[in-house]
Amino acid sequence: SSIDVASDKLYRSWEFGTVNIEACAGVDALGTYFTNLATFSKSSLYYRKIGKSDHNEINRNFNRGWKNALNGTIYLSGGHVHEAYRRIQAAEIPLVNTLLRQFRQYSHVQIIEEPEVDNSKRLPIFSFVHAKLKSSIIVATCERNGIICRHGSFLSSRIFNVFDESFDDNNEVEEGFVRVSFVHYNTEEEVKRLIKVLEAMEGWF
Repeated sequence: SSIDVASDKLYRSWEFGTVNIEACAGVDALGTYFTNLATFSKSSLYYRKIGKSDHNEINRNFNRGWKNALNGTIYLSGGHVHEAYRRIQAAEIPLVNTLLRQFRQYSHVQIIEEPEVDNSKRLPIFSFVHAKLKSSIIVATCERNGIICRHGSFLSSRIFNVFDESFDDNNEVEEGFVRVSFVHYNTEEEVKRLIKVLEAMEGWF
């Protein structure tokens, strides 16, 4: 037998007749999450800034949302989606600014990014290489301190070869970048903890 390769999208060649149950369940949960994220009354998404009364209100909203989900009714509108993303962005921009402000002071660190990126439009996902430290060593150090990140080329080995020209043999393609990812429920304190762990490494500066 043979497999017909889809001409427009390669990944569609591997999707033959099976329903993605995980995605269906995820859409249901995502609707509930976005609705509650968009409708709780306090705009601050930082747990360190949320008081007891705000926690109670968030819990009430989530409990109500999950009950509606179980009953088959999720009230998700375009306005909810827009407001949820607005609040996500409001939470993520300070994380981006905190990390980039510090990383750009390190002479041995190169962030893999396009020039003149608008921080308000970028995701809080950072890839970088260190001129003296192997990416695998950086990741292992972070993991020992309870911080999860990854290293590798992430299917971008050609990009790595371009950026790697100014670096020594400590960062061959197999080592790749260090990738650190944050999302809207992370805090600035967690970003600062990552920075503290990295700066404590011998050879970082």
